[in-house]
Amino acid sequence: MAADNTDDFQKELIVHFVQEAHEWLRSIHDPLDELQQGPAPERHAKLIHTMSAGVTSLGGSAATIDLPDVAQASFAALPFIEALQDPLKTGSAQDFLSLCKQLGQIHTALTQATGVSFDNDGSGAVVETVEAGLS
Repeated sequence: MAADNTDDFQKELIVHFVQEAHEWLRSIHDPLDELQQGPAPERHAKLIHTMSAGVTSLGGSAATIDLPDVAQASFAALPFIEALQDPLKTGSAQDFLSLCKQLGQIHTALTQATGVSFDNDGSGAVVETVEAGLS
C-alpha cells in the first residue's frame, strides 16, 4: 500500500514538473524570439535575465526530483545565453542556433526522462498527455 502511495506521489510530481517545464521553456523561447529582433539595451538585459532564470529554475527543479539528464541539459544552456549577454554585440546567427539546439536537447532529455513529449500549441494538452503516459 505504501509503495502505491509513493508511486502515485512520484507520478503527480512528474505531472507537475512537466507542466512547469513547459512554462519555463516557453519563458525561454519567447524572450529568445524577441532578442533576435535586436531590442533596446535595457530590454535586452531583461530578456537575458528572463532566459537565465528559466533555465536555472528548470535545471534546479529537475535536479530536485532526480532527473539529472534534464538538469544537465538545462544548465548547459547557460553559456549559450551568456554568449548573447552583451547588448552592444549583435548575436550571430550561430549564437542563436547554438542556443536553439541546446533548448532542443532539453526537450529531448525531458521527453526521455518522463516519457512525455511536448505539444507546443499552448492548449494545456501536455497535462493530458502526461497523465496518459504515466498510466
